[in-house]
Amino acid sequence: MRVWFYMSDLLKVCADNLVNQGVFSGVLWRVDQNSTPMFCGRSGTRDVSTGAFIPENPVFRVYSMTKPIVSVLALKLVETGFLRLNTPLAELDQRFSKMRVLGADGHLAPADGLITIEHLLTHRAGFSYDFTVGCPVAPYYRAVDIMGDGARDLSDLAGVIAQQPLVFNPGHSWLYSVSTDVLAHAIECATGFRRIWGRPIPCPILIFGGADMGFIPLCLIIWPLRICC
Repeated sequence: MRVWFYMSDLLKVCADNLVNQGVFSGVLWRVDQNSTPMFCGRSGTRDVSTGAFIPENPVFRVYSMTKPIVSVLALKLVETGFLRLNTPLAELDQRFSKMRVLGADGHLAPADGLITIEHLLTHRAGFSYDFTVGCPVAPYYRAVDIMGDGARDLSDLAGVIAQQPLVFNPGHSWLYSVSTDVLAHAIECATGFRRIWGRPIPCPILIFGGADMGFIPLCLIIWPLRICC
């Protein structure tokens, strides 16, 4: 037990040094052994602009880590036969049934095929991001504030994305994009669940902190002070 106290003190010193040096605004840690919490601690603040302390049980923004989580969830659904890789997105949401592609001449033409689950998983759907340099579709995304403040409902976000042109025909190329956000929406459509996080759909899927996880965390509405960026 004395070793644990020593390690706890050592971690505290290291964390304090990192915060004091300005490397991080705040650090939170916990060490478990055989699923039993041995010690935990925190240092610094959750928001440097306000100086607010890190709460005991904070919820962190995971940003692009939603991509592997949603992708694994989709693959589990494929594995159990709940979805197919070639399932058309339009089969789940008709708003994606008549996508258009922005040509080099600036004209829009009907897409030559439908977006599938596989396209969403592999970023080959033809979507983009508003910050993608040199992408002709990025200005369209910026014009509608595609990502907004991150609090837009997934279905609403999907609807806005469906109205924008594609960079290329589905499956014809690759581009890092909002595909995973649309994939999460597709999963919600396929399962009938409004919130897919922390649910066994349709088989047990272990997601740490799943009850508080989502594209719009429930606690963001109930208790904003728990959110840490």
